[in-house]
Amino acid sequence: ARFRRWRAIAIAALLLAIVGGSIAWYVSRPPIRTFLAVTPVVNSTGDRTLDPYRLALTLELTRDLAEARNVRVFSYARLLLPLRKFLFGGSDPFGDDAVQAIAGASGAQVIVRPALVYDQGALKARAELQDAKGASMGRVETPPVVSSLTKDAAAALVGSLAAAIDVRLRGRRWTLARAQALPMRFGSLDAAKAFEEG
Repeated sequence: ARFRRWRAIAIAALLLAIVGGSIAWYVSRPPIRTFLAVTPVVNSTGDRTLDPYRLALTLELTRDLAEARNVRVFSYARLLLPLRKFLFGGSDPFGDDAVQAIAGASGAQVIVRPALVYDQGALKARAELQDAKGASMGRVETPPVVSSLTKDAAAALVGSLAAAIDVRLRGRRWTLARAQALPMRFGSLDAAKAFEEG
């Protein structure tokens, strides 16, 4: 009787270790990350002072998404390759042809089409999400910001947009959340523009 009790305890402990180990392995695996590409930020605010900063804002958004937990992003340096003919050829680097070039060059599952908009007296950042074939996957928006410092507000909104995209594209699998360091940001949009221009 005593031997059977010890045997039952040993079997129960072994089963508990197997189940516990399986659960620990499952929740500690890295999340499945969605691969995405970002098209250049469109300035739909009506404020032309933001036009020279569109590529700098694209750089900021790409850098923020590169540090995100749930997505992998087509790097900014690689993004410029398919855009080169639009940037230097006089074509529109913010149009549908440029989006198709980026989708083809990246092979990304999701294409992010970001824009800055002026809505009811406030600035917002929004992104249309599309699959690789161009079908809509919905929209992500930031809360509105009222500010007379449009460059600073635009830079802050791009950071908020990156966080919203990361949350929207989070995988369905439950995992242990780890503390994540915030990405390094440029000190100003002018610094981002200077870096982007080389």
